[in-house]
Amino acid sequence: NNPIHKKIVPYLDYLFILRPTSFFIAWPLLCIGMYIPLFLNNNIPLFSDNLSFKTIVLFFSYTIMISSISIINQFNSFQDNNILNRKFSDKGLNKAGIMLFILSVFLFLFINIIIAIISISIYLIVYLLFYFKKHKKTLYPVIWFFSMFLLCLLFIGVGTIYQLGILEHTTLFDYKLIILAIPYVLSFLSIIIINDITYSKEQTNNYTFSKHFGEKTSSFISFIFILFSLLLAIILEDPLASTSIIVFITFFLYPIIRSKNKDFIRSVRYPVGILNFFIMTIYPYLFIPSFTLFYLSKYYYWHRHDIHYPTFLVDND
Repeated sequence: NNPIHKKIVPYLDYLFILRPTSFFIAWPLLCIGMYIPLFLNNNIPLFSDNLSFKTIVLFFSYTIMISSISIINQFNSFQDNNILNRKFSDKGLNKAGIMLFILSVFLFLFINIIIAIISISIYLIVYLLFYFKKHKKTLYPVIWFFSMFLLCLLFIGVGTIYQLGILEHTTLFDYKLIILAIPYVLSFLSIIIINDITYSKEQTNNYTFSKHFGEKTSSFISFIFILFSLLLAIILEDPLASTSIIVFITFFLYPIIRSKNKDFIRSVRYPVGILNFFIMTIYPYLFIPSFTLFYLSKYYYWHRHDIHYPTFLVDND
């Protein structure tokens, strides 16, 4: 409660305008993409200490790309945060988003031209999504669903293309890679659907996927996707996917059976935490930025907004 913290945290607004807590989902998707080609080659390293400069550049570029997408989101729904609304103008946000986009594409070109093309595709999907949100609201829930599916697949694709380049594979587009990615894509899509339910509860004026189909139906769809992901992961004999999903699948039953607010929150936070944990057994260096971001975010949100976030503790209803 030292007043010095209240003086420090306003400077962190420039970082948290990027919504860095979204990295807890974005970073694992990239790591999963890097893992899939190794699994396909029957090479699954545990606690890999192989970290090249090129990999660091990839993560930095990818993080900038995710940050730019977060700014686009802020630009299109700025009423969500009054503090940031007073501090940043729409024009300034739009300019920052464009600059970060250009920088990420430029850095990706040094790594792999296909990754740069994927990043441009991601931006096009994001802009198309917000266009439908503003102008074609009746179609927005369906467009949102397919956009989330494609975005998860493309985020994984960034890591996959990079790893294939490291392994010097001549065949970049193999249907087996897509099949192996499906359990992860559907798992993250399930988490995103549940998160959409919690978002819809807070933003009552927005027309969302869960409002269109209803909380119970959305929760049921999410659970079916998780169940299918588990079955597919077992068939594919993928240890990372099958182990992770077995641990967190029960959390997706509570939103269907009990449907309390804490059930929806737990169905987002716990699976994300579990996925991060198991991915760190393969890529332990992920722990460093994740741990730093976790406690920096707790510091910021407590001293800036008086809330405990991020946290695995969920208050009772």
